[in-house]
Amino acid sequence: MNNINFEKTNDTQILLTNAKKAVALCQEINPGSGMRFFIPPNEDIKHMPSDARVEFIYLPTYTLAAYLINCKMILKDLFTNDPELEEGFKQILLACTARNMTGHGYEELDGLVDALEIFLTAPIKAFLIEHGKQYPEFTKCLKNAIKTLHGIAGGSVHSPWGKSEELVKKAKDLIAIWENQKETV
Repeated sequence: MNNINFEKTNDTQILLTNAKKAVALCQEINPGSGMRFFIPPNEDIKHMPSDARVEFIYLPTYTLAAYLINCKMILKDLFTNDPELEEGFKQILLACTARNMTGHGYEELDGLVDALEIFLTAPIKAFLIEHGKQYPEFTKCLKNAIKTLHGIAGGSVHSPWGKSEELVKKAKDLIAIWENQKETV
């Protein structure tokens, strides 16, 4: 598994192959949940503390989901018309909703900001407009996260430790990215 190389290209066939490889790397933590996560090889996730799961399972899964969103927006029908790829993508997006995109414990808002920072590397606004109804749980979760981001930026939402100026600044920066994203690709 460590020998999988993703080629950097605009070639749609290579991009499609890379997307399939990415989906194949994911697996269910709880069989039957319909959620597939990127799990590092040889990880004993059953005994992994929840803060480590955020760092080593959820954040990489968000990164993979953002990559696949980019692929879907570029490949369009080539992506959508591949049932295995589409189903895997749907399960990965569902996995992204498991923690409502938040961090662990007192770092839940930091984790949410980190998750949105990852998702905003993709054309997420255009994706939601074009495909949001296909993935209702993910769409709802992401929109709620954006609302929370506005609350952080405005000072009405903060951690139990109080307001963090650094987090407020990051939230404002991410809102600017969100607002400046194109609605089409």
